[in-house]
Amino acid sequence: MHRHLFVKEFGEPTLQVIVLGFLTFGVYYFIWIAERRKKLNEIANKEIFDKNFLIYAAICSGLPGIFASLHIRLIMPAILILQIAYSAFMIAISWQMGKWLEEYANTQWGIELRVNTFLLLFFNILYVNYLINKIADMEIKEI
Repeated sequence: MHRHLFVKEFGEPTLQVIVLGFLTFGVYYFIWIAERRKKLNEIANKEIFDKNFLIYAAICSGLPGIFASLHIRLIMPAILILQIAYSAFMIAISWQMGKWLEEYANTQWGIELRVNTFLLLFFNILYVNYLINKIADMEIKEI
């Protein structure tokens, strides 16, 4: 697949992803990941990350809101644990997508795409989307 077609199929304007994530209270991030997961697995001919990661992340994302609405102080540690688990799942998913993207860009198009670990940890899916969009603007190195 040509890199411009790859970006057209997988990328979205990062600001659009931020706004849609905000307006849907984070649900859009799960949709974004699920849509790309299927297509990326087809391209890679392997599973980049297990679909259960996404399911677990969605559960860990929704349950704290339900528990918080109960207004029971004893549940607060469970809410914190679920929020930490949600963050860990999103970091794991982003990490696997980012590292695969880095490897794929190098082998498929000869692009030296560098994934910044710090940005990947803090911006997760937004940074992965940024990297996808960045591929179209990068120079192909001479082999």
